[in-house]
Amino acid sequence: MYEGDWRGGKKNGKGKFYWKNGQVYEGEFKENECNGAGILYYPCGKRFEGTWKNGKKSGRCTYSWPNGAKYIVIYIDGKKQGEGVFEGAGVSLDTLKQQYKSLEKKSLASREMMKNPPLFIY
Repeated sequence: MYEGDWRGGKKNGKGKFYWKNGQVYEGEFKENECNGAGILYYPCGKRFEGTWKNGKKSGRCTYSWPNGAKYIVIYIDGKKQGEGVFEGAGVSLDTLKQQYKSLEKKSLASREMMKNPPLFIY
């Protein structure tokens, strides 16, 4: 679902796009693509803030987690360049990714269950 500016029947300008998986992008669009500054919110609470060019991550971007940890990395044409810089949280980036991947799966499972709640017969 999309809320925002349209031009010529396409997403152009500022807007908000909601994916079925629970992710939300809020930022700039050009010709139906994420293009310019924006923030991508994940269901687990993580967020990605940066720039897009023709629908691909581009330039200096930051991932942030609810516990205050940040991972700063450079993207070119949607591909991560190098290792990036990890700050905060007192845990390794791999541990943090694993913790939130688990939460994200649980979150997605919970949403699916809410859509199709189990039938209990007493």
